[in-house]
Amino acid sequence: MTTATPPSAPKSRRLRILHGIGYLTTTLVGIQLLFIAFMVGSDWWDRRQIDLRYRESTRTHDGPLTNIGSEGLEESAALLAALPTASQDAPDSFRIVIEPSLSLHSYALSLIPANKRESSVAAEFVTLSEDACDSRAPLAMKRRTFTLSPTDYRQFASWFDAKTEGYDGSNEGVLDGTSVSFERRKAGRTTSGSGNVPDHHGELAARLLQLVKPHIKGADIPTDPSWHIAVTTKDCEN
Repeated sequence: MTTATPPSAPKSRRLRILHGIGYLTTTLVGIQLLFIAFMVGSDWWDRRQIDLRYRESTRTHDGPLTNIGSEGLEESAALLAALPTASQDAPDSFRIVIEPSLSLHSYALSLIPANKRESSVAAEFVTLSEDACDSRAPLAMKRRTFTLSPTDYRQFASWFDAKTEGYDGSNEGVLDGTSVSFERRKAGRTTSGSGNVPDHHGELAARLLQLVKPHIKGADIPTDPSWHIAVTTKDCEN
């Protein structure tokens, strides 16, 4: 009669070691996968929060611009302050600021229709310009006044309201775009918005230039729909 020979101790020990290595390797791989998932998830969450903040800052808000609380509105507020106070209190009006990046000029416009429907609309256009030759020089302000026909105003107001009312913002933007900030008074209610989203604020800027271009002339008035004027220092070479 024969009996089975029990496995040797060394072989059993090797199997235990191999199993232990396998468990350890599996654990390390699991930890690595969890770390990668955490990093990817954290990056996604951070990106999402940035997108949500940008969308919130670029949407149309109820109330004046001061209620938005966006960064970089200090210059916009200064330009708005240069406009007639009546444009802030009128039951129907526009206050719009255009700030092209990489430009020597920034602009503000107010539109105030008369009480009578067929009367002309008072417009005031303000340009703030930097000195191309001396960045330390104070900004130069130029004011222009003109009038719009009530038909032109109503067409613009209808288009603008359709474009901005209910706009829920976007996470799209460009660093060197044209920033548009506005306050719209309609039936005594104020809405406002600010941003440089190309397919929204860029279209507002382009449509606004079409409106005012026939009424104002000068080297500080742009021709490009983005309101950019190429910066040149040729006059500083003399």
